[in-house]
Amino acid sequence: MSGSSLALGRFLWATTDRGVVALDPASGSIVRRIMLPKPSAVAVDGAHVWALAPDGLYSIAGTKASRRVALGPGVAGLLVAARGIVWLSDGATNTLRRAV
Repeated sequence: MSGSSLALGRFLWATTDRGVVALDPASGSIVRRIMLPKPSAVAVDGAHVWALAPDGLYSIAGTKASRRVALGPGVAGLLVAARGIVWLSDGATNTLRRAV
């Protein structure tokens, strides 16, 4: 599994070339797989799991990913979430912006 982003909540979340996986932190076993095209980042804010893909920002619940914000080309970059607020780096404008 190759990943470019990790986030720790109840599970350890990791991006892969085919989606996002959740691992049990104690055993390292994969407990969930979420199909998502080429995610670049994942973040956890305690209540929510967020993933950044080329076409948008997704919220993850169970094994489903729902696009919450559509993004244009070149936007996907870094992602951070806390207290229900999500920030991402916009590579197209070289800025940080609040997404949710």
